[in-house]
Amino acid sequence: MTIIYITHDLGVVANVADRVAVMYAGQIVEIGMAEEIFHDAWHPYTWALLSALPQLGVKGEKLPTIDGTPPNLFNKIVGDAFAPRNRHALNIDFKKEPPFFDVSPTHKAKTWYLDPRAPKIEQPAAVKNAVSMNAPQTSAAVHHPHEDPDREALIQVRDLQVTFGTGRKKFVAVDHVNFEIYRGETFSLVGESGSGKTTIGRAITRINPTTAGEILYKGRRINGKIPKSLDLEVIKGCQMIFQDPLASLNERAKVDYIVSEGIINHHLYKDEADREEKVQQALREVGLLPEFASRFPHEFSGGQRQRIGIARALIMQPEFIVADEPISALDVSIRAQVLNLLNSLKQSRGLTYLFIAHDLSVVRFISDRIAVIRKGRIVELSEAEELFRHPLHPYTKSLLSAVPNPDPAIERNKKLLVYDPSMHDYSVDKPEWVEILPGHFVYGNTREMDGYRRELAAM
Repeated sequence: MTIIYITHDLGVVANVADRVAVMYAGQIVEIGMAEEIFHDAWHPYTWALLSALPQLGVKGEKLPTIDGTPPNLFNKIVGDAFAPRNRHALNIDFKKEPPFFDVSPTHKAKTWYLDPRAPKIEQPAAVKNAVSMNAPQTSAAVHHPHEDPDREALIQVRDLQVTFGTGRKKFVAVDHVNFEIYRGETFSLVGESGSGKTTIGRAITRINPTTAGEILYKGRRINGKIPKSLDLEVIKGCQMIFQDPLASLNERAKVDYIVSEGIINHHLYKDEADREEKVQQALREVGLLPEFASRFPHEFSGGQRQRIGIARALIMQPEFIVADEPISALDVSIRAQVLNLLNSLKQSRGLTYLFIAHDLSVVRFISDRIAVIRKGRIVELSEAEELFRHPLHPYTKSLLSAVPNPDPAIERNKKLLVYDPSMHDYSVDKPEWVEILPGHFVYGNTREMDGYRRELAAM
């Protein structure tokens, strides 16, 4: 069988592809064997895609992004289509379209960099080091709020349970979940689709009703029936960025109304001029032009639509945001832009995030702490790097073993760990939520805890 695999996930490409073609503006700009594209790329667009991978970034610093936007293909393109976005473009790039140059018998790239007459251009350091750097480095300036002795728990979830249906059709989506989110941190929930991640986020923002347990916001219970004044405070203080930027925006409404709907519903503006100013300020803050307010969502790219969703949340002046897989539908370069924007807003506004995702490479780059959830129950919770260095629960290990790596050699030789729930015998020795190391919690029974401690001692 022959397969053409179309994707923007470079880690998956490294795993499944024999040959890789990189496309830009409707044309193939580089093609070669997978090892050649990942280890010896030559087109500047391929370099930009590889540099934007979270695995190659520095935690606490911005990921490299691609300037500008793709060209309008209705217009005639003169020269190299990527030249206006290439910071190191040659003069000829703006005048004449480059032909394909052979890098090897199986590898060719459409760039003037490979012309013998061109000045010598070095590959970016991130691309050169891509093989050895399969995890983000950490900047010395990174501050972890959960380590602060004077930390403040902004959100507390205690024995939370969410069920749907009744009787024989009753389904437990969230089962006795406990965690705290401290002011100023990014706390991530990871797990498979259907594990309950989004349900928890929607319960915190009062979209989904809860069955049992408590959700505390600044020490006050916010689930169930609460006073109108507290409900308004939660609406203003806790906002959500939804997963699908197209489905979550009203296609029949202009951006002006979409962004300001929250303040219109709750009368959080003085007059029409104040409302328009708030919309324009929110758009500017997410990197969009104020004149975009008069357009409809279908006129924007995926990344721009997600920025509109972020502006809609920011206009309420929240201090806590649930980001529900905000980058899952975006390509590599746009992902980097949105991640940079979220980190920038966190610093400038002092925001706190619950970041929901299934891409562990992204989660590792952006998170302070990570909780792993399976079938509605959190099975492990730890500081981000600690979880990647010392995973204990078998389900966590299986997730980490499946994280795509942008290196074909590693991808093809790695061993996937398959999680088998039947390995747990909780018939007599019941499981508990245990802090096995300071800040590192795991779900298991006494026998399993003894095994985890022996495992840690042997490291």
